[in-house]
Amino acid sequence: MTEGDHVATAPHELRATLWYPGTLAPYWALSGALLGPPFEGSTELEIPIRRDGGVDIFEFEIYYQQGAIEPASRFDLKTDSMYEWRIKGRGPEREKLSFHVRPRFAGMNISTPWEDVWGDLEADPHADPEGIDVDINSSNIEPDAVPKHFRTVVNAICEEASQRFNDAHLDPRHIDGEHSSISQFERYVRLTRNYAQTLTHEGGYFWRLMYLLGSEKGQKVTYKVDNEEVVGYNHRLNYPAGTARQLPGQRLGKQLKHYHPQHPRKQQTDDPLYHPKFAALFKKGQAPNNDSITLNQHGVVWNDRDELTQELEETVINCLEHAGVPTDAEVAFVPDDHFQARTSERSIALHPDPTPEIEAEQESVIVRTFRELSEADMDVLEEIADNGETHYQRVADGSGRDISTIYRALDELDGILENSNGLIRFRSRKVAEEIRDVLRTTEQHLDAAFKATAGLLDLDERLLEKMSGAMQKWLSRYAADVVDDTSGEVRIKIESVLSRYRSSSSPWAPEVIDEALDAWINSGGNEREFRNATVEFATPGGGYETTKAKALLDDLYAREQARIIH
Repeated sequence: MTEGDHVATAPHELRATLWYPGTLAPYWALSGALLGPPFEGSTELEIPIRRDGGVDIFEFEIYYQQGAIEPASRFDLKTDSMYEWRIKGRGPEREKLSFHVRPRFAGMNISTPWEDVWGDLEADPHADPEGIDVDINSSNIEPDAVPKHFRTVVNAICEEASQRFNDAHLDPRHIDGEHSSISQFERYVRLTRNYAQTLTHEGGYFWRLMYLLGSEKGQKVTYKVDNEEVVGYNHRLNYPAGTARQLPGQRLGKQLKHYHPQHPRKQQTDDPLYHPKFAALFKKGQAPNNDSITLNQHGVVWNDRDELTQELEETVINCLEHAGVPTDAEVAFVPDDHFQARTSERSIALHPDPTPEIEAEQESVIVRTFRELSEADMDVLEEIADNGETHYQRVADGSGRDISTIYRALDELDGILENSNGLIRFRSRKVAEEIRDVLRTTEQHLDAAFKATAGLLDLDERLLEKMSGAMQKWLSRYAADVVDDTSGEVRIKIESVLSRYRSSSSPWAPEVIDEALDAWINSGGNEREFRNATVEFATPGGGYETTKAKALLDDLYAREQARIIH
């Protein structure tokens, strides 16, 4: 998808901590302005904020609190802890612009654990140069604008108190972007009610994602539904980073949100609040609204704010596309005070709907497993399909098989069944339903289903048959998948962590790809096609590396030649 093709998302809640290293001058300037006349420690001010080509008047409440930082003796302060400044602002259209300003200096002592105060900021309070930390909490303002507004606000406070201040210290370019962290950010669109139903109605996109992702072992996904005030009043689908990586183009855990205002409008009028918001929220830690699932273990560094914005907008637009909602700005969207329903200037990737692919992968496991089942395996499977979660003794009684046969069957059916303290059940609801359907069919229908799974890997049916051997074992061992992209090029995606370096504790990528080449050839594949394949694999640092299979095989060849020479 290129620029001009989709609606632009709007910013909502943003929380971050920014570090301005180099000097305590902004902290002393604020303290000097606010502690003396005319403010005497607290005040309320109206400050003009320039934004969107105009000027809005924000109302600020300003006061101090005594925090956890002990003053250095050189400061000659008569307090047990340093003052921290609170600046809370509200705009004319419910915008929020709040700052919490703290000092930082080498050798400082704090009365609470460092991480409780500074969270993700990777810094040593005993070694860092002096400067200030600013917690920001804003709403309906783009991230890049917030540091500019902070500079404006501090200038206005100092000017009102006739306090001299060099505002160059608060130039946004002085922020240490690698040691400043975003802990929460949301972007949204406002949808007409008619189109919004495609997300939240039974069988809609939220349900499909929850049904397929949330039923797999090892996943923790929650879907909270509140239709009390109106259908779609507040729906929240939460999935952590580990699950997000199963979805194309996503690496961060998120909350997908469909929600109305606290008091939803009952009648359709010109009020945009009659129509709901749809949003993608990034958050470090637990999801909001007491949803007990940790979305992300860490925040996003400030320098990566554009990438975060890109991923959130890409998530929103792709979800809408997969739900069948037109994503151009003219059709399905309603502008409000902050969402303009205009065309985006960002270029995003438009991915295929992942839910059919996830479903196809599950069906492929089922079909391949069925072709290799013994009569005893079938008896056990039919007993579980008829009764659901069942104790192994009842399975033995119902199937007429002894206990040892039951456990051998469980080994064979590991991809389908699991044993938890003697209770045998299907690994997912999706698998259970598919198994019940298959058991109702004939062997001929099973063969047809097996052939249909050839589309999953875009390979010849005879090759797929062979892949139940060498190639399939390699795919399973390294949690890999092989697909043809739209250009016809083979792509190999490996979820196992590999390394380009031989000295790493992770498997060496060239050796793993060499194993894959042998399996590919044994399965009847073309060697040249494999060597030209694109390979994407997980890396020890938590990301992914993309390269050509030929490059990895050349690394292996070069090492072997060097060993021969020496």
